[in-house]
Amino acid sequence: MNRTWYEIRDAADGAAEVLLYDEIGSWGITAAEFVKDLRGIKANTINLRVNSPGGDVFDGVAIYNSLKSHKAAVNVVVEGLAASSASFITQAGDTVLMAAGSTMMIHEPHGLTMGDAGDMAKMAETLDKMGDTIASLYAGRAGGTEAEWRDRMRAETWYRAQEAVTANLADGLVQTAQARNQMGIFNLSQFRNVPDWVPQAADSSIQNPYPNEHACRLRDPGDFQPDSFRRTSRDHEGKRYDVIMGRPKGESTMAEQAYRYPKDTWDAGLARSHCEDHDGSFEAASGDQADAPPSPLMEAVKEGVAAVVKKPGLPPFDFKQAVKAGTAREGE
Repeated sequence: MNRTWYEIRDAADGAAEVLLYDEIGSWGITAAEFVKDLRGIKANTINLRVNSPGGDVFDGVAIYNSLKSHKAAVNVVVEGLAASSASFITQAGDTVLMAAGSTMMIHEPHGLTMGDAGDMAKMAETLDKMGDTIASLYAGRAGGTEAEWRDRMRAETWYRAQEAVTANLADGLVQTAQARNQMGIFNLSQFRNVPDWVPQAADSSIQNPYPNEHACRLRDPGDFQPDSFRRTSRDHEGKRYDVIMGRPKGESTMAEQAYRYPKDTWDAGLARSHCEDHDGSFEAASGDQADAPPSPLMEAVKEGVAAVVKKPGLPPFDFKQAVKAGTAREGE
């Protein structure tokens, strides 16, 4: 299965690198596979690098618990965005650092349900309990009460790098010489208080954050039952493409939700033509979108105080050693 939102590299030098770089649980890959792969890590140190708008809250809690219970020391670097469930996943770290230009956001859990008044009331109760659980994760690491964190969650609070450190959600800042940011352009339309300084997709209906795949949206993923997505492969004129299948709400049979085309074998024009032949909405690989809004990170790059890599592949980060070397510092 093609992983689109995480990658795990078990290094030979005693440290493993985990890249959490897209929407959690999206396109049919849930936390179950992440947890299974994480359990296979035998390294003594896990360096978790995060750039994610969040995702499924239950998957997020499962990932948090799997990191928290792992025998390895977990060092987290927020390299771009850690929003929603990605923000509380970072709290599993033994150390949490914010890179230059990075952002963290916390908010109340969201959910969808269909049914009568009793079903709606049950969902409201579930979300409220989940909110308490998430607040306890912030309070457990940053201090304060669960009630205080629920208030901040209800306000949908966005933190710049130093603000996250001041709030005790992170331990310190890291210079971009050690953590090279890759600020993703995500669809943040589900959030109500996105600051002007956080880049996001200009058109929320056509947005694809993945750099290596073009996509064809046939139906809105919100029309499908959660955790029902599966991925399979097909062939078109000798070229492989993936089909995202899911079970629509209120239906018992699977249906096509989207197609995905590997960028190395499908150029954007051919993928678009195939998509339009199936009455789909085409989404180019994120690296091919020339009309994305400017990112504050790009301004930092022009000024020489940040750097961007197209594909994350960074050496393990030792926070204590970096402090000694002067390339990282404790929070104020």
